[in-house]
Amino acid sequence: EVLETLDRQKRTLSSGDLVIADAKKSVAVAGVMGGAQTEVSDGTMNILVEAAVFDPVKVRRSSRRLNLRSESSLRFERGVDASSTAEALDRAISLMQEVAGGKASRQRPRVSVPAKADRTILASAARIDRLLGSSFGAAKMAALIGSRNFEVIQTGDDLSVKVPSFRPDVVSETDLAEEVAHLAGMEAIPSSHLPEARITDNDGLEWSNGWILRRMLSGFGLREAYTLSFMDPAQASAWGLEGVAPRISNPWSEDMALLRPSLIPNLFRSASDSFERRAKAAALFELGHVFSQANGKMSENCSLAIVISGEKIPQSWGSKPVAFDFYDLKGMAEALAIGLGSALRVSAAGAEAPSYLHPGQSARIQINAMSGWMGGLHPALCKEPVFVLELGPWDKKPLASVPRYKPYSRLPFVERDLSCLVEKTFEAGTLLEALRKEGGFSAAQVALKDLFEGAPLPDGKKSLTVSLIYQSIGQTLTDEQVNLRHEELCAKLESILPMEIRR
Repeated sequence: EVLETLDRQKRTLSSGDLVIADAKKSVAVAGVMGGAQTEVSDGTMNILVEAAVFDPVKVRRSSRRLNLRSESSLRFERGVDASSTAEALDRAISLMQEVAGGKASRQRPRVSVPAKADRTILASAARIDRLLGSSFGAAKMAALIGSRNFEVIQTGDDLSVKVPSFRPDVVSETDLAEEVAHLAGMEAIPSSHLPEARITDNDGLEWSNGWILRRMLSGFGLREAYTLSFMDPAQASAWGLEGVAPRISNPWSEDMALLRPSLIPNLFRSASDSFERRAKAAALFELGHVFSQANGKMSENCSLAIVISGEKIPQSWGSKPVAFDFYDLKGMAEALAIGLGSALRVSAAGAEAPSYLHPGQSARIQINAMSGWMGGLHPALCKEPVFVLELGPWDKKPLASVPRYKPYSRLPFVERDLSCLVEKTFEAGTLLEALRKEGGFSAAQVALKDLFEGAPLPDGKKSLTVSLIYQSIGQTLTDEQVNLRHEELCAKLESILPMEIRR
């Protein structure tokens, strides 16, 4: 049977759903929501008021199966007092008469429900004291429990407690111990030290790699955020992720119907909330799981995301504010790579870049086995510049080995520049990577110094200038040694890269 509920949604009922019905059809999902056909409107003159108690298990199952959460279902799922049904009905009718001027009918059909037998719990005050670590004693406990409409009979150390019908949650001696602790207050229970406490280190890759990343990212001045693993379908559509976000078969609500395929949308929302609360800047990171779906199969991986926006340096009496930019994000990526003993590999974003990235300000990056994207967000998603980075997975291999000390040179160094003529589409990162690989330079010994385009250079060409540091551990290098090595390096670069060294 199909029933249109008050939220104007048509829902297909099953044989396991409890309903309220007239002689012909269902008019409400019992304990969950009423039907649209029997909705009270401005023209309603006669109202049939029903007071009932519904099985919490059936209400919970129907609510979850129909994906329909309501105030009614939340109340009935937890159980209500069956003995107060008539009182609740009288109160509802009284309010209708008082507020709307209604007239109550004298007819009141009743369906008798067998009353539940009063629950009586036998408890030991000594056991409760031992459980709580307290020393209240039987008399004190009887006074505390009795203050909440429990009928308590004390016989020495034993307590016989009659539970009122409106407390279906109290079923055992442990529940009585919770009542005692709640009424007395935790401050009334003395603290004590455990004789020994052992913490077993979880040395799995997700834990150890996460600890390394958290330490580094927090050192960059970022704050860690925790966001939900769910996404709103409307949000996924706005970010161009609706095709890869797996749908949950039985979500809590429609705005949490998808699993997130990326950390960035929810992290961006957290940053937006900060700005709505008049924050001047947002610098957040998150380590979490992302989900994707392809060919009917779902995969789950660990991902790292960074979102920065706003004022990197706030305004003061002697300076103007300085905003975050793309190079702040790139600097964090480079520092992350150096901290992991690797190099940051940057390449053009290409057609595979996520649609939520700025088309002219994005790049593909790789650090060790982690790969991902960085760049500005698309202007359609935000009014102010926001820069994001996402990398993963980071739980497949150890990110960093145990650091080993390497002695630094105390001898003088020689600095040389290397200028080359390349195509405008040539990426400077390709040259830097070749220098580290072929020339043996460390990340601190090689850096891009200058970029020049235009006349007198040929059309379609640009000039890159890189600064190189030559230094030896065991001897002071002479000009002849540096010149020879520099020429050998230039010849090698011209043979492996499409460039012309400008000598």
